[in-house]
Amino acid sequence: FKTFIEVSTGKKAHGVAPVTPLQSYDLAALRLVGIMLLPGKKVAIIEDPTGKGYHVKIGTSIGLNDGVVVEIRKDEVIVEEKYLDETAQTRTRKVPVKILKEEGQGGEVR
Repeated sequence: FKTFIEVSTGKKAHGVAPVTPLQSYDLAALRLVGIMLLPGKKVAIIEDPTGKGYHVKIGTSIGLNDGVVVEIRKDEVIVEEKYLDETAQTRTRKVPVKILKEEGQGGEVR
């Protein structure tokens, strides 16, 4: 007996291991802690749940859903990732990863 129902676990298909540490986490688990705007170059600093920081730039692979950094703004990073819609078609969406201000700085609290 083989079931016709597949359960999505959010992990990469075919058991492919993540290529980078940032591809091991869902975007919601990552935290944007800073952005450096240098002449002709933008770099964001993303922290994983263990507190380790990574420098990312446009084109960096990130997240569980084959996400790629497509834009770095002054207060957020835009990641384009793939997902399956209700008809099982692969689509892409742009997900913002924003800097959340710490408590006492007048912003949102994570």
